[in-house]
Amino acid sequence: MPDTDAEIATILQCLEKLEKQNRRMKQTGFASILIVTSLLVMGQKAAVNRTVEANEFVLLDSSGTRRAALGAYGKGGDPSLSLFDGKGAEILLLLDQRDPRIIMNNGRGSILALGYGHGLTEAIASAMTGDGPYITMVDRDHFQTVIGSAAFEATHTGETRKTSAASVILFGKDKILWKTP
Repeated sequence: MPDTDAEIATILQCLEKLEKQNRRMKQTGFASILIVTSLLVMGQKAAVNRTVEANEFVLLDSSGTRRAALGAYGKGGDPSLSLFDGKGAEILLLLDQRDPRIIMNNGRGSILALGYGHGLTEAIASAMTGDGPYITMVDRDHFQTVIGSAAFEATHTGETRKTSAASVILFGKDKILWKTP
């Protein structure tokens, strides 16, 4: 009868050798899968830019109320952006094209309207500066009306003067036509 302890030792050595080979095969298989997966991911095409077309894009809040809209305005289809309050009333309208303008609304009527005439040289502007608020209106011939705080150069002295918010100045092309106070 052969020595059982020697046979067991031989079987254990063979078993240990098989376990080492099995670990190496698992590691090699895992590394191979990782490399193939990486190559597949790197080989994918970059996302293609796509165009989305619609007549209008609408932004809704969490309750489903319309808060903004980007689309075509009126019969001419001028591009526009509208913002709405929490009740769905339009509070800001930005238009461009033939009659560019900005209209801000507080729900009871327009509180600010800025725009250009058809010649694109006429303008109405309102602003608040460090010197105070003012409104300016300019026509295509560069005649101008300033209501409120303004800085202007006195023609006879060349000095810069500032007016109060209660002033009105009418400018010609190159000179002051009338002012008060």
